[in-house]
Amino acid sequence: MVLPIDAPTPRLFAEKYNLAPQTRPVPQTMNADLEANCRHCLVEVGSGGTFLEVHAKSRDPAIVQWGFDYLLKKFTNHWGERPHLIVAHGAQWSRDSKRDFKVVGGKVVELDSQGNEEDDLEEP
Repeated sequence: MVLPIDAPTPRLFAEKYNLAPQTRPVPQTMNADLEANCRHCLVEVGSGGTFLEVHAKSRDPAIVQWGFDYLLKKFTNHWGERPHLIVAHGAQWSRDSKRDFKVVGGKVVELDSQGNEEDDLEEP
């Protein structure tokens, strides 16, 4: 704050003049259809199967698939262990990091339906 030269003290100047910014309500647009159309979500699951955090919701499944791969790499790099992430469409789970992936030699490896290693998700 810049005060005039003749201001007695900053405290007295602030008491004399109303310096509070003018507040106005921010308009909120509520659209129930927007939330209803975001059926695909990326969720972090805690121990016991509870949902810890919803990382993303989208109408497009490709967005949450990309987010799944990104967070799996990011969390594995930072904490060295695989987080429990799922991609869900409504109540159906399509990807599960604890069931479909494992860490081998510092790399996240995707498993096929028989449990065999497939392509690497990330190079160190």
